Amino acid sequence: MHTNIVFPTSINVTNIKEQIKVGESFTLGVELLPTDATDKTYEINVFPSGIVDVSNNTITGLKAGETSFTAKEKNTNATSLVTVKVVKLEFEKDYGTVLLGSSKSVKLTGINNGAVSVRTSDNKIATVSLVDNQVII
Repeated sequence: MHTNIVFPTSINVTNIKEQIKVGESFTLGVELLPTDATDKTYEINVFPSGIVDVSNNTITGLKAGETSFTAKEKNTNATSLVTVKVVKLEFEKDYGTVLLGSSKSVKLTGINNGAVSVRTSDNKIATVSLVDNQVII
């Protein structure tokens, strides 16, 4: 009996997050087409390394930066390219107490490739605003 080998002609990556936080993870979906392909072997390569960790299709942010990776089918070299930004924001450690009628600012530092917003759950108790990377309470 002779078995025909069907190699994939394309590879699609799904469940992509374009931006994650340091320490955050997500799992990629990888689909090899045609669906009747008999050899669905692929590999994921990351460049530059060190920004994310890849293990069993799970991507975890290691440090702030931007990285790309390819999912590549091993026989036909069908590839899919994905870019992920990893962000890290930190507040300075001096939080302190805010007394009624006074204000306190906390410095926000880090690498951010997205928008930052601040809010309060009750404007009657406290208001917050963001001015030049300073969170003012």
